[in-house]
Amino acid sequence: MPVRVRPRGVSLRALLAGLPILAVLPLLAFSLWLLFIVWQSSNDNARRDLSQTVDTLAVAVDRELMGLTRELRLLGDFPTLDTHDMAVFYRYSQELVARKEGWDSIVAVELDGTVLMNTNVPLGSELASISQPHVKKAIEARVPVLSNIYRDQYSGKQLISLAVPIPRGGTVRWVLEGRIDPDSLSRIIGRGLGLGATALIADGNNLAAARSRDFESYFGKPIAQGFRALMDSEPFNGVGSALSADGVEVLVAWRRLQGVWTAMVFEPMALRDVPLQRSINTLLAFGGLVLTIGLLSSLLLGKRIRQAIAQVAQDAHGLAQGEALPRRLSTITEVAAMFDSLKDAGRIQIDGNREREQTHDALTVSGERLKLALDATEAGVFDWDLIRDKVEWGERSLDLFGLPPDTPPELGALIRRIPDDERARVAAAIDAAIAGVDLGRLQLEFSVISPEKGRRWIEMRAMVHFEVIAQQLRAKRLIGVFVDQTERHEGLDLLREADRRKDEFLAMLAHELRNPLAPMRNAASLLARTLTPESTQWRAVQMLDRQVTHMTRLVNDLLDVSRISQGKIELRMEPIRLGPVVQGAVDAVRSQVDERHQTLTVNLPQPEPVIEADSVRIAQVLENLLSNASKYTPPQGAITIDVEVQGDEVVIRVGDTGIGIAPGQLTNVFEMFTQIDATLDRAQGGLGIGLSLVKRLVGLHGGTVAVTSEGLGHGSCFEFRLPRSKKAAVA
Repeated sequence: MPVRVRPRGVSLRALLAGLPILAVLPLLAFSLWLLFIVWQSSNDNARRDLSQTVDTLAVAVDRELMGLTRELRLLGDFPTLDTHDMAVFYRYSQELVARKEGWDSIVAVELDGTVLMNTNVPLGSELASISQPHVKKAIEARVPVLSNIYRDQYSGKQLISLAVPIPRGGTVRWVLEGRIDPDSLSRIIGRGLGLGATALIADGNNLAAARSRDFESYFGKPIAQGFRALMDSEPFNGVGSALSADGVEVLVAWRRLQGVWTAMVFEPMALRDVPLQRSINTLLAFGGLVLTIGLLSSLLLGKRIRQAIAQVAQDAHGLAQGEALPRRLSTITEVAAMFDSLKDAGRIQIDGNREREQTHDALTVSGERLKLALDATEAGVFDWDLIRDKVEWGERSLDLFGLPPDTPPELGALIRRIPDDERARVAAAIDAAIAGVDLGRLQLEFSVISPEKGRRWIEMRAMVHFEVIAQQLRAKRLIGVFVDQTERHEGLDLLREADRRKDEFLAMLAHELRNPLAPMRNAASLLARTLTPESTQWRAVQMLDRQVTHMTRLVNDLLDVSRISQGKIELRMEPIRLGPVVQGAVDAVRSQVDERHQTLTVNLPQPEPVIEADSVRIAQVLENLLSNASKYTPPQGAITIDVEVQGDEVVIRVGDTGIGIAPGQLTNVFEMFTQIDATLDRAQGGLGIGLSLVKRLVGLHGGTVAVTSEGLGHGSCFEFRLPRSKKAAVA
């Protein structure tokens, strides 16, 4: 009998003791790395959240200041100010201050600094002249100017004021100063802040003008040195960390307001770091506990396994005498002893049993997976034996077609459930797959009607299996599934109905809005004839006439969009020259362009190109593009119209030197109710349907429209192409 040589290996106890270490330590390291990633992501989110919060805060303060500016300008149009009837003007100003929360007083100042009245001082009192820098700047720049914190010489309070110039006849005549109580501004900026966050407004001297927490303790004092250093590095806006006035390390976000004030929001860094440290400590403690328990368990388990292996080795010697087993080696001493004892066991029987078990397990798992897949998709299977013309139905297939369980195994039972108008199409598709079209693959949808379930939509996916007979392919079986698509079809029907009702509602709304506009415009025109030009009432009537004209255009655009959506618009197509159309569009927007002191240049080739189009609709397209260009181009800006012939197309480009379009907006500017710029200082009005109408009208003419822009502040160019006509233009 040969001597058995056992390899020198590692004990089972040592291996089992190493398993928990190898399992826990990588998991612990991965968890720590994951915590770091989460913490880093949390910091990034915190910076982004603070930046968004300070943007929201800046919008809220700007809205408050714009409201104050609007009220002071309306007050400046008060008729008694021109007649120096200060008693009525003084009473109305006091009533306005009483109605507005947070307003302290209103002061009227002449250009030389003479104070006409102060609502906090009785009318007629002797008032000292004002020489505040923000008042002088408002007179020189002819724009509203916000002050720094200063002390009122009458009430002794520290206030903030907004100086608004009041023009007459094209020059500044007075300045109205609206003084604000800083405490009310603190209440405004404190709304909607997160837990632990603090909002702060600093004036141009970096003094605290408003604070959402501890306002009385910090008002009028310099902001933290760290805050000032951050703002010096990024003057307009940014996010960074610094020490607050309390000496606490905080994460702060800031944004300039009107180039003078600064809005800031900050929160302690500890709010972010403490949870991380707590999680790390908890994770380390839990990892140590798990590792200890694992080591103890492995030692106890190793002892039991070694005893079991020794027993198996002793009991297996009898089996080794009659049957052969493959020789196996192991680096574990106890397991190697067991392999040596069983090396002569029955290899063939064990291998055969193992293969049968694996095959059985694989078939069981495959069947369970198929059943789960069919249950999840609510699909029914079928197997059509084309040779014997017999069909094996799955239970779900019979249910989808509303067939009873005892349905004969014939395809005719299925076909009879398909409506007559679809039956021929389904039969033709099945015949084509059996004939080998598309390699026997079949996918189609059809409806079935059953007395119990009514009409249902079924998707059929199947594959034909072929066999070779006498060197020719013959279809043998058609195996596939039926999937219920009824819910999807019903959902699509609901969406189409909702879209139809939306179009009907927009059309009805536009008609109802359009009816009162003509009387309003006529009334404004008649009223303007009875008023003295350049009077307050005449300017108000002119403003009303402009707004009615704007509303009429919006309503007409809305009506056109609705007609196009419903297919009710009719185009009068005829060969036309582009010159008169372009000139008509230019004349239509000339007043808007001149009012903003913009230049409009038209470049038209000679001879003028001819297109097959509806001249009214093409003029409407150009008017919309020119109006948009003027609206989003600042005063003194330039607008150009370039017409060019490229092969069988005529290209019309409308370019401007305006605010431009961000890259992310270029793909959706032609969608309904999308506006190029919705910020407060660009709130020019409109529903966002003009460019959508442009795209639809150009599309009806068989053309295309596109927009390009190098980004914000670099202007934009709208281009549309129309087919060139070879016919002579209509005179």
